[in-house]
Amino acid sequence: MLARIVQGNMTVDQSTAAACSEIDTMVFPEPITIQVYSFIGGIGFAATAVTQILCGVVILAAWKYRSHPSMINPLTSTITLVGCIVFLSSSLSLLGPRSPAACTSIYVLLGTGFSAIIGPIIMRLYGVYKVFISESSGVALPRSRLFAIALLPLLGDMVILILWIVLDPPSVVKQTSKDGARMQVCGLGRRNTDINIHLIVFIAYNWCLLVSAMVLAWKTREVFDPLIERSSHIFFACGNALFLGCVCTLVLFTTDLSPEGNFIFRTLCSIILIV
Repeated sequence: MLARIVQGNMTVDQSTAAACSEIDTMVFPEPITIQVYSFIGGIGFAATAVTQILCGVVILAAWKYRSHPSMINPLTSTITLVGCIVFLSSSLSLLGPRSPAACTSIYVLLGTGFSAIIGPIIMRLYGVYKVFISESSGVALPRSRLFAIALLPLLGDMVILILWIVLDPPSVVKQTSKDGARMQVCGLGRRNTDINIHLIVFIAYNWCLLVSAMVLAWKTREVFDPLIERSSHIFFACGNALFLGCVCTLVLFTTDLSPEGNFIFRTLCSIILIV
């Protein structure tokens, strides 16, 4: 530092800032990058890609056989399956260099993907509820209103995510683990606080969507319609998703997983929840 000042290349403030930056880099090394061509990255990428391709095949089949009497609306099926593809892509954001954009994309893909999945499910269940269960039973809802119900969860998630990104977006932060290891990881916000209100609202909102689907499925469990899946099956599927989501969330935010462990665990959780 003194040499730089004596030689006149830098001022005292500039030299001090450069020295602090070098020391900070030594104390907090650059984030470990998981590449697609590495063993762990390749396995996770391949498993995710195969699941996404299967979703794409089902989309093509839904449109090809859309005139079949037992086939439900291919548009709502497409929205759900595209949501599955987007949801699965969230774990792929951990591949490559860490950056604020990569850290933010994890939650953007999770939120938009999940709300695109659950929206058409809520739409179908609410439509059945209005026709068979509610006081105004026997009156079908207009198709435009049904599609509005399907897209409403996505709109809510987008509002929450936009506010999060504007006010305190996820970014790369410095962190010290319980064993004293220093690292740079994707944090929940620039402030890197233990409690992030944006994350709490994000998780609570999506859990409320899941619980809403479970309530509607329970209320319509006695209704049988050959054109839709039995509501009791949807109830148990949403219950399993809620349980697995709680377990995955607790593990991710209460344990110090390595970057590779975090990537594999997120990939497995995403695939299991979709399947």
